[in-house]
Amino acid sequence: MARASVIIPAYNYGRYIRKAVDSVLSQTEKDVEVIVVDDGSTDNTQEILETEYKDKIKYFRQKNQGAPVARNKGIEESTGKYIVFLDADDALFPENIEKKAAFLDNNPDCGWVFSSFSKFTEGQHKRVQESFTRTGSAAEEGLTGDIFKKLATGRMISTPTVMVRREILDQSGWFDVELRCLQDYDLWLRIAKISKVGFINEELCEVLYHEGSISTATSQEKNFQARVRINAKIEKMYPEILKEARPFWSKIKADEYNFRCLQSLREKKRLDALKYLFKSLLMQPLQGGIFKNILKEVF
Repeated sequence: MARASVIIPAYNYGRYIRKAVDSVLSQTEKDVEVIVVDDGSTDNTQEILETEYKDKIKYFRQKNQGAPVARNKGIEESTGKYIVFLDADDALFPENIEKKAAFLDNNPDCGWVFSSFSKFTEGQHKRVQESFTRTGSAAEEGLTGDIFKKLATGRMISTPTVMVRREILDQSGWFDVELRCLQDYDLWLRIAKISKVGFINEELCEVLYHEGSISTATSQEKNFQARVRINAKIEKMYPEILKEARPFWSKIKADEYNFRCLQSLREKKRLDALKYLFKSLLMQPLQGGIFKNILKEVF
């Protein structure tokens, strides 16, 4: 059994994969296994991994099925006490695993821990300061303990910042393969429901923003479709959220109905659009942005 397993899903990221893998191999904590699941890449990803890292990593190749399937495959093949999920275009800083594993060793009441992270753009590799998500970042707020309610109302945690106990991951269930995006958010919700979280206020990994990255390229439509599915799961599995977080949940539901309204307008389904607009305004009456967006769609 390894102390930690780092799971890297990869799809046509040959230009980034070396940095991601090397960042794990150079950890100050040496009892770490690197698991790369190649999700049917057609570039040089396979060649790089099989020739340059043959005896240093566990490499698995599958037909293209998406990141959640690849990550679940990595979990299945892992032996680590602690699990880290690293996107193939991101990187861990050298003390990442040592510090997070030590935190979990010393805090048995926490099933997972996350940290701050550095955000960079491709090209000149400039640090960027804009918010990671329009709904707020858990790292920016330094959330700890029982954070389920805050996550359910929109706070986000960047995937590479998390280390989770394998036993907690098995209790919560793995990634939802039906979600094409926001799979990590859905998983963090389920973990937060059963376990407290710790936070290390230190940048321990790097997230790269570029055209095509998981962090930035998913269309607004796909994000909202995923959010709609997650909303339905929250309402079904955690109905207490509807009472205890009413103002925040109303905003989230209004956003969902606004999306459905605009989608219906694009499909020329104007009666459906009116229905969703009415539902949105019931949830949050004082909105100006939705009418501007409707005008853009109509004219």
